[in-house]
Amino acid sequence: MKSLILRWSLVFNGAILAQLALGCGVPPTPLAAAPLHRATLAGEGGATVQASFQLSGWRLQHVAGAPAMSLADLDAVTLYLIEATPGAPPGGALSAVAGSAYTYVLDAANRSDARVDVIYTNVSANAPGKAYFLAVTATGGGADITNAAAPAAIGARRCYVSQYGGNPAAPGSVRVAPVTYALDAATPIAVGLKLLDARPAILEASVTVTEGSL
Repeated sequence: MKSLILRWSLVFNGAILAQLALGCGVPPTPLAAAPLHRATLAGEGGATVQASFQLSGWRLQHVAGAPAMSLADLDAVTLYLIEATPGAPPGGALSAVAGSAYTYVLDAANRSDARVDVIYTNVSANAPGKAYFLAVTATGGGADITNAAAPAAIGARRCYVSQYGGNPAAPGSVRVAPVTYALDAATPIAVGLKLLDARPAILEASVTVTEGSL
C-alpha cells in the first residue's frame, strides 16, 4: 500500500493568534521567513502523516506603545486629605475628607517650581484612633496619568499616599487632637508621585490553516 501523505500549510492572515509585548522605543523587526519544518509520526498500517508550516512575518496591532510620562506631560495635581489608622499608608479604595480636594494647575509660570506647599485650615479633630494622610493624583491631557501601579485610588483616579513627614512614629500622617486641635507633629506631610511608565507596543500574529489535497 502506498504511503498516505497529508500536507497542511499554515500562513499568516488577519485573525489574532497571539500578542507579544516589545520594549518601548524598540521598533518592531519583521521576522524572516522560517525554513520548512517536518514531523513524521508512525500511523496504523505503516502510513505516514506529514504536516508542514511556514512563518511569514508580524504586523502592528492598532494600539501603539508610548513613552513614560514626564513632568512636561503633567497639567495638574489634585490633593486630598484621607483619614485612616496611623501606621502604613492606606491603600486600595479610599474616601477623601469632604471638601479637601485641592487642584494645583501647572502653567508656564509655575511649571519649574521645585516645591509647592498646600495649607489646609480649619481641619476637624480626628476620630478616635485615626490620623490624616495626604493623597495625590496627576492629570495630563485631561486624563489620569498617575502610575498604573499606584497603591490606592479615590473613585476612578489612581493616587499615592503620603509616607514622609508628620508623626515620626507613623510617617506620612498627622493627628489632630479633639478639643485642643493640637497636632502630634509639626513637620509637613509629603508624598512621592510617580507618573505612568512607558507602554510597550503590541504586535499580533495570526495563523490560517489550509488543508491540502490527498
